[in-house]
Parts: sequence; structure tokens; C-alpha cells
Amino acid sequence: MEAYGKVEALNEKIEKLKLEAATIEGKIEQLKKTQGQYEARNKTILEQFEALNAKAIEVGRIVGTVEQRLKKDTLARDILNLLQNPTSAGYEEYSPLVLVLLKSISVWANMNKSKVSYSILLDKNLEEAIRYLGGN
Repeated sequence: MEAYGKVEALNEKIEKLKLEAATIEGKIEQLKKTQGQYEARNKTILEQFEALNAKAIEVGRIVGTVEQRLKKDTLARDILNLLQNPTSAGYEEYSPLVLVLLKSISVWANMNKSKVSYSILLDKNLEEAIRYLGGN
């Protein structure tokens, strides 16, 4: 009888352990599904990072090309410097550029004189400014 009671107690423990094992297996399956979802998300994020990295490299290449062109094109660089910070533009260094710009503005104003108020006055003053700065 005593042995039978022990067997019954063991059987109950075995059933409890089977139930716990089934519960654990269910949790494991759920964790596997969650892991699969995270792995899929991580793969998508990684692909997006790779695309973003490729775009960043492309932009960097373009910026580098523009920088190299600006270094070679001193006129464009000087115009940009003059427009951004005219107070730092020295007379001797920038007067030829200013003359070119004034002459260009004069030509532009002359081409658009029908749209510019007092175009004769504007043309006269631009030509005078060019003469005063040493241009022809």
C-alpha cells in the first residue's frame, strides 16, 4: 500500500511535469515565432541601412566632385566669396571681378531695358561705376 501511494505521488508529479513541459514547449514555440519576426525586421533594417549607406557614398562622391570643381574654378569661388562676405574682399584682389560683374549686370539690364524702370539712368550709372573702378 505504501509503495502504491508512492507510485501515485510519482504519477502525479510526472503529470505535473508533463503539463509544465507542454507549457514550456508552447512558450518556446512562441519565442521562436517572435525571434523570426525580429530577424525579419532586422534584415529589413539592415537592407535599409545598406541602401542609405550607398546613397551617402554617392552624395559624398558628388560633394567631393563639386569641391574639386570649385577648387579648380577660381572665378566661381571668388564670386561666391564676394557674395557671402563682401567686407573681406580686398580691393586689388577683387576689383577685376567686380568690374566683370558690373559689366555683366550692365549687359543684362540693357537686354531687359523694357522691364527695368529708368533703364537709361541705370545704364549710365553702371557705366560710370565701371569707369570709376578703372574699366573701359
